[in-house]
Amino acid sequence: MAIQLGCALITWRRFPDFSPERALAEIARAGYAGAPVPFLPEWDTSHARAVFERVALKHAPGYYGGRFWRADLRGALLEDARRWAAFSTTLGLTEMFVAPWVGDYATPRGDRKAVAGRLGGLAGALIQPDDLARFADALNAFGAATLAEGVRACFHNHAGSAIEHEEEVEALLAATDPALVFLGPDAGHLAFAGADPVAFARRHAGRILAAHVKDIDLGVRARGVAEGWDYDTFERNGLFTELGEGGVDVAGFVNALTSSGFSGWLIVETDTTRKPSAFDSALANRRFFLAR
Repeated sequence: MAIQLGCALITWRRFPDFSPERALAEIARAGYAGAPVPFLPEWDTSHARAVFERVALKHAPGYYGGRFWRADLRGALLEDARRWAAFSTTLGLTEMFVAPWVGDYATPRGDRKAVAGRLGGLAGALIQPDDLARFADALNAFGAATLAEGVRACFHNHAGSAIEHEEEVEALLAATDPALVFLGPDAGHLAFAGADPVAFARRHAGRILAAHVKDIDLGVRARGVAEGWDYDTFERNGLFTELGEGGVDVAGFVNALTSSGFSGWLIVETDTTRKPSAFDSALANRRFFLAR
């Protein structure tokens, strides 16, 4: 399968008139091949097919966020794994993005959203060893459950979550079974955490089955780190940019994947935009790829 370019719905979610149906229609109008299938309780496969067929979009891997470090939630996580994997495979999907829940993981240095982007310089801010062990064990079980339905779970790093810093990502990958847990990295969140997305893609190319393509303003990042911003303050101050308008080597990240034989979905994503609309953001990101 050749690489396919999709666009995430997250940019539309930040506008007051958001609806999945409208976002998907505008993603199609911007020229993308597909979009991630929303994992929404009110959506069944028949509804998903109807909406995507109406706008002539392909289904791209959906996104699941969970509290994998919580032992008391393991049963619910595995139930979700089976449910959303079955939903995905019915729509012809063989991958899904799997990420830590953002917003309520705390270390001795405080909530992770409060120290996003600054973990490398804060003692005691990284994930606690016992939590990492529980996370890895739950993620292995989650991956086994999705694989039983024919869907490969692709771990997705996210700033402000329990697994943000490169050291944490590498530790998690080392503690999980590569036959059960694959990778769906986010270039922008790697850069936000201080990592080199191109080097990461080269190092783990064999485990990457899908990816989010994102850019950030490194000047905003540097200012926020210096001033001790939390995650939401970074967003309000324009951390996230359209592709080619920030400082991430997006082309290098994509090239590192393609040169290794990557064949899957690249999902364009701008978490928050300063463009007049989400559609304008999607067009700008699409033009980046057209110019390559």
